Formats: sequence, structure tokens, C-alpha cells
Amino acid sequence: MSEEIEIGQFWAVPASAAAPPLLVGVFSIDEDGNGGTVVGVFVQPHPQAQESGWPTVDHMPLNAETLGLVHARLVRSGASAGTRFEEGYGQWARAFADGKAGVFSIPVSEAYAMVAGVAENKDVR
Repeated sequence: MSEEIEIGQFWAVPASAAAPPLLVGVFSIDEDGNGGTVVGVFVQPHPQAQESGWPTVDHMPLNAETLGLVHARLVRSGASAGTRFEEGYGQWARAFADGKAGVFSIPVSEAYAMVAGVAENKDVR
């Protein structure tokens, strides 16, 4: 990844051992209060993976330093967040401010696999 992360970008993330190919939308970038940066993303699996039951995740907060877009390709800029991202982000931001929510400090593919495993009540890969 040679591009800087900006709100409104979509990144194509290749498949990993943990997850199928992903389309990752960046829709929030916030300071975490401890000198770090939190990137709020929307994650959609490849259409074939969706047919196999992999879900879309409307909002997921990740540590910018561990985001894992090294092998990703920027595919779009200037996109707008959808209502479901905004709702998820709002719930997370309120809980984070109250100390009741956290941030994933692992690559997006691994975080997605964990969330998908919980959402589908299946073993985490």
C-alpha cells in the first residue's frame, strides 16, 4: 500500500488464511485519546464468499497501525458512508467514549474473520 488512508476510500484486500477477498471501505478516522488512530471500516466479502454465507460487516473499528492494507489495492475514492455504517459507528463511538468498547489491533482480514465467526456462530478460522 503506497496510498495514504482517507475517508471515502475502498480497498480490495486479497484473501488470507482467515478470510476471503474483501472490499474495505474507510468511513471514519478518529484519534483514540492515547496517541493512536482508529479507522472505522465497512467490510464486504467477495460475492462468491457472500453466497457461501460470509456476512457484510457494517462497522468495525481498527487500529490504523495494524489495519493490514499492505497488499491491498485502492479501487475507489470519494465514496459516502451508508446509514448502517453511520448507525454502527455512532453506537461504537458512544460506547468507546464511555470506556465500554474497544478497537481491533489486528489486520482487517483477521478482525473480519472473528466478527463473522461470532455473527454466524461458527468457529473462528
